[in-house]
Amino acid sequence: MEDSEIYPLNYLFYVPNGYMTGTGIRHYDIPNHILFIEDYAFSDCSSLETVRLPKDLEKVGKYVFNCSTRALFVN
Repeated sequence: MEDSEIYPLNYLFYVPNGYMTGTGIRHYDIPNHILFIEDYAFSDCSSLETVRLPKDLEKVGKYVFNCSTRALFVN
């Protein structure tokens, strides 16, 4: 099970400010309907390894992956 199944974004078109801040997630698959990622959405997620970004993503806020030094972005 992916962490994105635990924290769904079914009814939003954006990833909210601080959405996964400080969680121990390792992988996250951002749904294709997401258009932007707000500030600090995945900050302080030191275990984060991979994030799949949607192809139609329009905007990424500031410090979205702050302190997520191991993150690998896969489209």
